[in-house]
Amino acid sequence: MKLLYRLGMMFVFILLLLLAIAAGSEISKFAYSQLARNVKIWKDSDNNVRILFSYSPDNPIINTPTELRFTINDLRTGAAFKNVLVTVILVGSSNGQQKVVKFSGLSDNKGNYLINYAFPDLGVYQVIMRTKSNSPNFATLASFPITLALETSLSNIAIIGIIVVIAVAISIGLVVKYRYK
Repeated sequence: MKLLYRLGMMFVFILLLLLAIAAGSEISKFAYSQLARNVKIWKDSDNNVRILFSYSPDNPIINTPTELRFTINDLRTGAAFKNVLVTVILVGSSNGQQKVVKFSGLSDNKGNYLINYAFPDLGVYQVIMRTKSNSPNFATLASFPITLALETSLSNIAIIGIIVVIAVAISIGLVVKYRYK
């Protein structure tokens, strides 16, 4: 009986160790890819404009503020356009209803624009950006998708895995206890 108990505990320990090793390797992969994954680029060759769009966190969560960042650059030199008037429209649909949110009159003298928005529902949102400038003279439209999915972060998966391992260990312990009693 003591032998089976020890084997069961060793089994649980090995499973937890393997889970920790697997989680550690996944976290390091995530950290390396995080910087480049959500930066999207819109190029307008006719107007010599490049718009960089990114958002944080990488996996937006409903009803939690998401930071939407836009940078408007010269396509050839990379220099930021200043004093550009920007309008951003967020379009999403949920349960057959379309939702539209508009942020207008945004301006910045450095070419960087920031919006904090808490998405209310899961789904795919379209971020539509309209820019207008008098110096240099241009107007352009850009569009970027953002997907809000159920949160399946590594920590949630690890917690569920640990709960399953503990449940299996308790089951094995009960079987051993009542079988050899």
